[in-house]
Amino acid sequence: MAKCYGEENVVTNTLIQVFGVGSLFSLALVSVLFVMFILWITINYARLIRRSRNRCVVYVERSAIARRAWRIPLIRKHDLIDF
Repeated sequence: MAKCYGEENVVTNTLIQVFGVGSLFSLALVSVLFVMFILWITINYARLIRRSRNRCVVYVERSAIARRAWRIPLIRKHDLIDF
């Protein structure tokens, strides 16, 4: 019975069909793309955390203004709450 070579590794065959290159190069390419994707997610998550921390700082500053708002009639309370 003849053995069909190339059927035992489905992932490599799929990569060869998609990229049209050898298994080692396509595996390296996919791994590099995966690492870049993980780095992109990490950088965006770090930016999101930094923005949320800035919002917290602004909120604390506005709440400090809101504590004094009873004495300052120029600042309306609902202007401070809609942030």
